[in-house]
Amino acid sequence: MTPFMKPKCLAGCRVLIVDDSRDITSLVAETFAAAGARPVEVNNGTDAMVFLMAGGFDIVVLDMVMPPPDGWRVLQFMRSRPKMLARTILLTANKYDLRVARTAEEYGVAHLFKPFLLENLITAACRLLAQPEHTTAA
Repeated sequence: MTPFMKPKCLAGCRVLIVDDSRDITSLVAETFAAAGARPVEVNNGTDAMVFLMAGGFDIVVLDMVMPPPDGWRVLQFMRSRPKMLARTILLTANKYDLRVARTAEEYGVAHLFKPFLLENLITAACRLLAQPEHTTAA
């Protein structure tokens, strides 16, 4: 493990990881755990919304393309709760879907295209944690 992978900014942070691929949620969870975070993995939008309603997450990593309710629906749900959006990273495998970049900009969230470097994911999370909390209009 490189020193990069153990940033102080993630120590003790709760991270919700939402992706229908168990391989991806496991890999991302292991990466965040190695960085000192406390990850929670879910594999569908319904479970994601239940966990988000309970609250207590510092970072949300959200896959956009899943069986319904997909990441777009979860993002809509989060938009009505602005504090949830403040520290979200969108993931998508479709580099040609410009909606993701536009939505990320509009909602003020980060985004990464799959495949991504795990270091870039950790860097994005630390950048979000370094920003003062902001809100988005519902």
